[in-house]
Amino acid sequence: MLSSQIDKDILLRYRAEKWSIITGVMDAETTVMTETLSTPLTQRADYTQKHNAKTGRYGWLRLTPAYSLKVVNEILGAYNGDSGMHVFDPFCGTGTTALCATYHGKQAVTTDINPFLVWLSRAKTDYYPTALIDELRQQGGELAAGAMREDAVCAPMPCMHNIERWWNPDAIRFLCRLKGTIDAAFRQGTKGHSLLLAAFCRTLINLSNASFNHQSMSFKSDNQALLPLDFSLPDVFVRALDFILEGTEHNPISKAQVLKYFDDMWNHFRSLTGVLNDGARIHYIVGNSTFYGVLVSVERVYAEMLSELGFNDVECVPIRKRNSKKELIEFDVRARWR
Repeated sequence: MLSSQIDKDILLRYRAEKWSIITGVMDAETTVMTETLSTPLTQRADYTQKHNAKTGRYGWLRLTPAYSLKVVNEILGAYNGDSGMHVFDPFCGTGTTALCATYHGKQAVTTDINPFLVWLSRAKTDYYPTALIDELRQQGGELAAGAMREDAVCAPMPCMHNIERWWNPDAIRFLCRLKGTIDAAFRQGTKGHSLLLAAFCRTLINLSNASFNHQSMSFKSDNQALLPLDFSLPDVFVRALDFILEGTEHNPISKAQVLKYFDDMWNHFRSLTGVLNDGARIHYIVGNSTFYGVLVSVERVYAEMLSELGFNDVECVPIRKRNSKKELIEFDVRARWR
């Protein structure tokens, strides 16, 4: 009995001390909150996922509670002087933090309990060669059109309760065939497959009956969920793929990689001087690029290197626009050896 009474006394004293600690913390937080709220706050839509919606890879897929890249930019901007800084995000979501850190030239590691979000973050931060982007642009329409054929490869329908509430039958049929067509065209785990899946996910969302007017998701009315007679299912996928590929062109790379690239090209050009015949002509098809918002004139660097090594008649001839951004151009850098 005595032992039991002592245990009760200890438990009561512990609860009293714990409540005192909690109360003190709450009082302190209330004071801090009061001081914070003395400065007027606004909703700041630019701090939400809305800011990411049309910003390259950040806007690939929507996650309503996500914060914007602007928040991460402001935080990382305070540490620009720390060149050896590493960034860790244990709740990656759509990969905003890791992608933003990579564009800042910082090493980043991220993870999540949701394997889909881990895949999405890995896809958004990956490097994609220009040849692959051009290939997918050419094949996108063909894949979408192929998914409309009756004999198209069809992926299994997901085991979802009342799936017709999410997509109408025509959309379900198209999505299953589109997924099967993508899986048949590109091996799973490859870069091309990842980009097509990202476009598939955008298509899946765009065709759904879900209404994203609020964080608590609702469904469209029956009239809203009906597809117009002139509605083109393949066009939805093609537009989604165009959006994905436009963001893909801006590859996240580090400053060290940029410097190594030009160092490697210098060694390559220098090696040519020992094997080319006098009068030999060379042509390099290369595009300029943006790096952390700064336009890098790759063609001019090539030209200066070639001139320094003794090449003559060095020219940078523009041959085409690379995408909708007017400053991105592909050049034919040409020269003559002695």
